Amino acid sequence: IMKKTTAIRFFLIHFSIVLAVFGFTHIVFGKASFSVAPGVIEFNLKERKTKSFIISNSGDERIRLMVRPVFFGIDSNSLKAGAPINLENANQDDLTKAIRVSPKVVVLSPGQKRKVRLSIRSKKKLPPGDYRAHLLINILETRKAADNATTPLGSEEGMSINLNIKMETAIAIYGRAGTPDTKLDWRCGQNKQGIYFVQAINQSKWNFRGWFGVYSPEENNEKLITEVRLISLRNSVRAIPIRIPPMKTFKIRWGYKQNTHDKGSYLCDL
Repeated sequence: IMKKTTAIRFFLIHFSIVLAVFGFTHIVFGKASFSVAPGVIEFNLKERKTKSFIISNSGDERIRLMVRPVFFGIDSNSLKAGAPINLENANQDDLTKAIRVSPKVVVLSPGQKRKVRLSIRSKKKLPPGDYRAHLLINILETRKAADNATTPLGSEEGMSINLNIKMETAIAIYGRAGTPDTKLDWRCGQNKQGIYFVQAINQSKWNFRGWFGVYSPEENNEKLITEVRLISLRNSVRAIPIRIPPMKTFKIRWGYKQNTHDKGSYLCDL
């Protein structure tokens, strides 16, 4: 039972964090379910503003939710965003201690919605750079009984077990101090399975959230081979497989908008 509960918890939290990056989260399990919107909240850390998000009870049971800030490492199983370049600086973008949430506990009847307020109040001035955290929202499922298939012969009552299934989702919180100056470096290669990949190396204090395209190397007649969504966190390196095998020499171009790769280029030579 413990292994099953842990596996369910791991799947739900990992899946919901991936959804949070794209702006909406929704958790459903049995009759208890809830949704959260938006899935991403961004702050300008020079401004002392309060923002909010909505939690909705989309099930048919009364639920009790707890909201708390957490920080996931770049290489954690929940985030899986690559690996830190420098372990000593791996958690310098942690915002959890500065996050203020109200209320921290939310009780919702079926169909009810509640606004949760969020602000960032750092005790000291943060150096220029991008910062992040997640708001973890969890619910303790109502106890359920399950009949044991190995009921003793002649017994009038089956054996039962109580399961407490913990459902979780997370909202991504980003904070920015100063003017971004993101710089990406690249490496290219092929792994033992023959899959081509590019490696995005971000040694700056800024995150990159955009797209990169793989192009043919011709200067005057570039052809887009494939385009990939890229989220590169500060102080990180991330390998991205390329499904369409490129030529031995190809060009990488990247930018913040889809189909607009205008922020830089790099020539890969395998």
